[in-house]
Amino acid sequence: MPEQLSVAVENVGGLSIARNSDRLVYVREVLDDNIWQIPGPNSAEPNRGPSRLIASTRKDEEAQFSRNGQTIAFSSSRSGNPEIWICDRHGHNAFQLTSLGGLEPGSPRWSPDGRWIAFDCSKDGNYDLYVISVESRVQRRLTLGPSDSVRPSWSRDGRWIYFSSRRSGEYAIWKMPAQGGAAVPIVNTKGGFEAFESSDRKSVYYVKEHEPGIWMVQRKGVRRRAY
Repeated sequence: MPEQLSVAVENVGGLSIARNSDRLVYVREVLDDNIWQIPGPNSAEPNRGPSRLIASTRKDEEAQFSRNGQTIAFSSSRSGNPEIWICDRHGHNAFQLTSLGGLEPGSPRWSPDGRWIAFDCSKDGNYDLYVISVESRVQRRLTLGPSDSVRPSWSRDGRWIYFSSRRSGEYAIWKMPAQGGAAVPIVNTKGGFEAFESSDRKSVYYVKEHEPGIWMVQRKGVRRRAY
């Protein structure tokens, strides 16, 4: 039976064994992505350059501010496995929110009230949507099926979650109740990969997987290219 060597468990390649078989060398690839910040339009220092905000010796990515701007959710492999993390707005006091044991969670998105985070995660061969309570860390799975469901975002009132799914054959934008339930398609969003509801809740803006530009569809299904 094959035996796994505990010294080489992640991103390993380029093996070579010495002639007398007393040494084995290999390449281990470790990615170190960091999260940076730049001043916003209302900053007191608008000309200040980029600065590193969240960093470790592993991957830190996909940051999103909570609506009140005081907390950041992000994905990180700093614990050894990909997980969803939270820190304050200065990048300090980080703590691990999920404990998924080697799965691949991503796309963390805050609910409007700051109590929940939606994310996608690879399990059972495809990506599905989950929500997790920031306070209790209770986790709930929203989608279950043979097709991918990815890139969640919340409606402005917190009642719905938009996402992209290939359940109709190719990616398009769908929405489902945040408490769970049947998903419904957003018409005329063929190819849509990530969507956000407008502040007045009358439109949905989205991007496509393989086509440049930003697109907009109104609630009545009228579609046009926004940018």
